[in-house]
Amino acid sequence: MSLIKYIIKRLLIAVVMFVVIMAIVWVFIGFIPGSPIERPLARLTVGFEPHEIEAIRQQLLHDFGLDKPYFMQLLDFFTGIFTGDWGLSISEQHFKYEVFDLIKVYFPRTLEITIIPMIVVNLAAVKLGKYTAVKRGKTGDHVFRGLAIVLVSLPAFWVAILLQYAFREIVPAVTFGLIDLPIVGLYSTKYTARNVPYVTGFRTIDSLLANQLDLFLDTILHLIIPAMVFFIAIFGHMLRPARSCMLDVIENDYIRTARAKGCSEKDVINKHAFRNALVPYSTFIGFNVGYFISGAAYVELIFAFNGIGKAMVTALLNTDYFMIRGCVVIFCLINIFVNLAIDVMYAILDPRISYG
Repeated sequence: MSLIKYIIKRLLIAVVMFVVIMAIVWVFIGFIPGSPIERPLARLTVGFEPHEIEAIRQQLLHDFGLDKPYFMQLLDFFTGIFTGDWGLSISEQHFKYEVFDLIKVYFPRTLEITIIPMIVVNLAAVKLGKYTAVKRGKTGDHVFRGLAIVLVSLPAFWVAILLQYAFREIVPAVTFGLIDLPIVGLYSTKYTARNVPYVTGFRTIDSLLANQLDLFLDTILHLIIPAMVFFIAIFGHMLRPARSCMLDVIENDYIRTARAKGCSEKDVINKHAFRNALVPYSTFIGFNVGYFISGAAYVELIFAFNGIGKAMVTALLNTDYFMIRGCVVIFCLINIFVNLAIDVMYAILDPRISYG
């Protein structure tokens, strides 16, 4: 089976998986105790008479489509996924806002604080994993292995709080104010009223497209510390499998054969060992991507970012069914396509893989 046919087959399987997963999620979200309209109903009917409250209850049920039979609600849900009608938010902050429009704003913000650390972590882990495997048992190996163990042991939320304190109190004092990075928010308060046209949803890109360089630089400064938190939280977890994958390959017979044939050590490591070590390591990259997106919640909460992670937590606290489902749709799609991309990466890195 050719690679193209394999990708098409996997895409069809992914569609089935997506439908099944979302149906299960829809059912389980419906089991959350309490009605999703109770909070907005209580907020909107302060001092109202009982008959007025009941009339408003029925109106809310109708507005959110909760007065329909369950199978019709499920059909509306799947239809809405492909048409962009993901329902209305029930939370107080975004009452009756379109969930799809909210996610279009929140999701790029989450990508903005995760995509650069995601790339840097994997590049650094692969390079140092190769180095520590080649220098196995030597000083450099022990140093980086110890560093990895330390980083793995650090709670990510504690690292975030520690960096906030360090860059608020210690670093500005030590550097006499030369390094004074912002520790909360996506941009400084002086830019609150600045209108940036929505093009991509990424504030860095949209500010450049709007020719607002000062806002672009301000946004970059706000992304530095959250990016450092992601790097510290994930680097140790990725360095260890990168080293293990490289060690497994180095000990194979074909590596010894390459050395026996007179290949230089540099060619043996870079052309024979390193490429093959990337095949098993790419699986960990997939896990890494899922962790970055789903693990963004604590970073967004601590650093006051309105991203999809924080939106998910807020939706859970407010029993906002539609926002929860919208966030789960995004998480599910990311994991499905990342796994598909990893399978394609296998074929690129190792042509021996057969797709029968």
